[in-house]
Amino acid sequence: SDRMATISDRMATISDRMATISDRIVGLVISASWCNQAIARNITQTIFTDSQLGRALHRESGVWSLFASHTRE
Repeated sequence: SDRMATISDRMATISDRMATISDRIVGLVISASWCNQAIARNITQTIFTDSQLGRALHRESGVWSLFASHTRE
């Protein structure tokens, strides 16, 4: 059971790291949107209209919704 606890601790650490990485990616996309609205709009359209993943992200994440509303006119 000690071994299982160690494994679950490691899994938690990995998932924390993944969350941090995804936060950074979202941050980069959002900062890019302020730098270049045209590119950002293009990214937004691709994410939200073309892909099922994008629609899922839009539903699941307030950050993506915020990004979409910021880049739309």
